[in-house]
Amino acid sequence: MKFDRSKITLFLLMLACAPVSVWSQDFGISYHGSVYTNACAGQDKSYQYPERGYALGKCPKPNAALVQSSAVVSLNLLGSSAQATAINGQGKAYTTTFDTATLFPPADFDGTSVKFTLIDDITYDVVGNGGLANIQACWAATGLFHDCLAATGKGQLKLTKVLTVAKSSSGFQFEFRRDAHALVSAPPKKAAYSAYYVTGGEPYLKLPKGWTCTWASGEQC
Repeated sequence: MKFDRSKITLFLLMLACAPVSVWSQDFGISYHGSVYTNACAGQDKSYQYPERGYALGKCPKPNAALVQSSAVVSLNLLGSSAQATAINGQGKAYTTTFDTATLFPPADFDGTSVKFTLIDDITYDVVGNGGLANIQACWAATGLFHDCLAATGKGQLKLTKVLTVAKSSSGFQFEFRRDAHALVSAPPKKAAYSAYYVTGGEPYLKLPKGWTCTWASGEQC
């Protein structure tokens, strides 16, 4: 099974065989995100690599089930990716990224709100029956919207939202969150089922003329 890894330099591929790994880590100044994995629920075993923002689901002993589950938030690419693959088992890998955008009006602006377009996408590659292998994604901006989508096959999930942000004591500001999951549940005696996705950095903000913005993580708008 092959995936196009040209968009990500830190993505890893490791084989495992039955029970569990769950881990989360929040990143602060340079990037905000968490990564989690879970492979073949039943036993709890954690593998932690905070310097790489990486979590791996791995089996402690070989058996009939073959499951791998891994997720990474990349501090270099300001993106995230996850992959879960299974033969006779269940697994999931998921990432959460979150950040705060501050919008700056031109000097002659005297209004109390701003309207703009937010654009984001997730590239995915899923092998297996739709109910047993898929990717799921949810996007949210606090007080503005919350949208979720699921997909199988190969392609991109694309989000385009027209938003209006009102001025507050913090200026023109909103919090953005992206949650994505790679999920597999493969029956015995079947070919490997897998679900993989990769995200970019924060979403693109198409602002009115003269407006600028920054993300709290330091990523450029």
